[in-house]
Amino acid sequence: EMEWGPEPLSVDIVSQPKIQSYLTTLQALDARLHRGKALETDSNVAAERPDRTQACRLIVVLGEPGCDKHKLVQGAMELAGLATRWKLVSYKNPRSPLDLSDADLAATILQALPDVSAEGGIGLIVSSGASAAAVVSAVVDNAKLQTHVYLERVVAIVNATSMLCPGNVAHEASVTAQCAAGLVSSIVLVNIEALGDQVEDIQKRLRSINPLATVIRAVAGRVSATRDLESFFQLTTDEGPWFQRDKVRIMRQQLFTESHLSLQSHSSDPWSTRRGLMVQAHIDMPRDVVFVRPNLVRAIRSLFVSPRETLGKYVEESRSRGTIAMELGHMSALVHMVQSERAEDVANSKLYMVKAKRGIVTFTKCDGEVAQSKPGVRVSGRNLDPVKLVSILFEGRKPISELQKDRVAVDVTKEERAKILEGEANYPLPEGVFFNGSKYVNWEGETLKQHPCMDEMIEDYLKQEREGMANSNSEISAARAVYQVQLDQCTASALKAVSHSF
Repeated sequence: EMEWGPEPLSVDIVSQPKIQSYLTTLQALDARLHRGKALETDSNVAAERPDRTQACRLIVVLGEPGCDKHKLVQGAMELAGLATRWKLVSYKNPRSPLDLSDADLAATILQALPDVSAEGGIGLIVSSGASAAAVVSAVVDNAKLQTHVYLERVVAIVNATSMLCPGNVAHEASVTAQCAAGLVSSIVLVNIEALGDQVEDIQKRLRSINPLATVIRAVAGRVSATRDLESFFQLTTDEGPWFQRDKVRIMRQQLFTESHLSLQSHSSDPWSTRRGLMVQAHIDMPRDVVFVRPNLVRAIRSLFVSPRETLGKYVEESRSRGTIAMELGHMSALVHMVQSERAEDVANSKLYMVKAKRGIVTFTKCDGEVAQSKPGVRVSGRNLDPVKLVSILFEGRKPISELQKDRVAVDVTKEERAKILEGEANYPLPEGVFFNGSKYVNWEGETLKQHPCMDEMIEDYLKQEREGMANSNSEISAARAVYQVQLDQCTASALKAVSHSF
């Protein structure tokens, strides 16, 4: 029987708590409506536990695109002494950052099996916005994987800066789905350096989402504390795999059903279909394109809009033209960049990794082999407009001066006239005109408004300007031609990448 009204809470025994809330009530109702049965019963508990002596250990690290998960996990493995025994592999869907391909994910794991030592395992990094339920279902429901690997734990990586946008219901739902209780053992919080006391509030929100998970703070993109490494990799062997522990299985039994997991794995988002399909595209960047840091930050931030602004634009434009505005979710790029437009900086460009999400832009200088990598941009979003995307992004380059126009005497400013008078020694006064110390006077006593040779002086000044103008305009035209070629090349790559995403 369903019990409604004030939220009920009852605990039978400590060893097997049975917690009932609105969430569990609705999920139980969902299972009943879909005629689903509990994910784990006494009859299939043994079936869920694979033979650990024959199968390979598997740890899944899940997180949205944007965080450097590979570097974080690899560094943690080295500190934990697992780098030589564990095989680290990555999976991402090239078509959409929100979806999973069960077959491709299984193929990624199976390809890594021959390289894994008997004492090691596989660390699978899933860069996707998919839910933890979808990832778990793709692993445990795959017939080929069931005999080769056993899921030991799922670790979620959460970007702290992404949780600072109040009212972003879509992102809150995404974080909740990726940190689901009963599925995720640890949550790693990254990009916390500039948040101060807000980190505590974020940790409380994560604990309310998953009370069983250990929340780990990554400092400067690294997990280094011994206690955190033990939680991350389960270094102690006194307990079985986290995913198979009785307490965890009981929570999964309370929260999830087979129908619910299946629904999570292949769920549809009606609002997303109206906003447009979420796609991911990689755009090649010419090597000679150089950006200026302040200009690039302004350009990138102008590409991102808030969720409320996106909804407002959708309503406004759907009424007027029936079109939907471009909505970027994430951007990462390898680009050549200088720090400012000063002459000493312009000639000293370096390769940087640039990441942006909802207007928060970070830069990391590339060293070693990465510094030789080919520049490029990877974006994920809805209704991507390749021409608009590239043209706005290229506003991050150093601006090119406007072509100079031929001027006449009336165009010469007062300041320029004063500067011209500084060279009056080269223009002797005509006969009959003298300077009395404050103004020019002729023999008749008439006062002249300006130097009697001013017209000649201005003409000579403009003549010199025209000579320099020809060279300057030639350089400007050449620079514009180069900029246009770069823009056309990048736009062509963007058009091809976006068209192949559908």
